[in-house]
Amino acid sequence: MTRNQDLSQLEIHTGYFVASEMEKRGFSRTAISQFAKENNLQRVARGLYHSDDSGEDPLFELQHRYPKAIFSHETALFLLDEAERVPSTPTITIPQSASATRLSESDVIVRKVKDDRFEIGLSHATTMFGHSVRTYDWERTICDLFRSRSTVESQDLLSAFRNYMRSSKRDLTKLTEYAAQFRLTNVMRPYLEAVMTS
Repeated sequence: MTRNQDLSQLEIHTGYFVASEMEKRGFSRTAISQFAKENNLQRVARGLYHSDDSGEDPLFELQHRYPKAIFSHETALFLLDEAERVPSTPTITIPQSASATRLSESDVIVRKVKDDRFEIGLSHATTMFGHSVRTYDWERTICDLFRSRSTVESQDLLSAFRNYMRSSKRDLTKLTEYAAQFRLTNVMRPYLEAVMTS
C-alpha cells in the first residue's frame, strides 16, 4: 500500500483527517497538506480536516479545538445516553487556572472547577458519529448538575437524578464519595430521601 493509499484509508474510516495522528505515523507535513488539497478536504480547525462525504461531528471538532476540555452537565448526560433531549448548546468544564478567552468565540457553555477536582470522574464516550471524546461519568455528572442547580431547571435535575437512582448501572458508593469531595452531601440528602420513598 502506498503512503497516499494509507492516508486515504484512514481518512475514509473516520470522516476526519487529523494531521497530528498522521505525523505520528511518519507522514511529513508537506505530504499531509498535499493529500488534503488533492482530496478536497475542508479544514475545520488547526490540524483537522473533514471529508464532504461524511457527516460533521460538532462535539468531536470542539474537543479537537480544546483537547483539555471535558464535556459535562447536560452534554455529558447526552453522551452517556441518559438525556431526554439533545442540549441546544454544548457544555464543557475546564480547570479554574485555564483561560477561557478563546472559548468566548465558540457557541459553548463554559464551566470552571478547581484544578484538583477537574479530573474527578473523567471518562470517555462515543459521539453519535463514532468519535471518542472526553466526558465525565454519570456520578460526576449528577454532582455537576447539583453544583449548578441555580442555573439548571429543577425538573431536569430531578429527572436526571431519578433516572440515575433507577438504573442498574448506578454506583452509590462512588456518588457518595464524589458528593463528599464537592461538599454536596447535605444538598443531595433530601433528593435521595425523596427518590427512595417515592
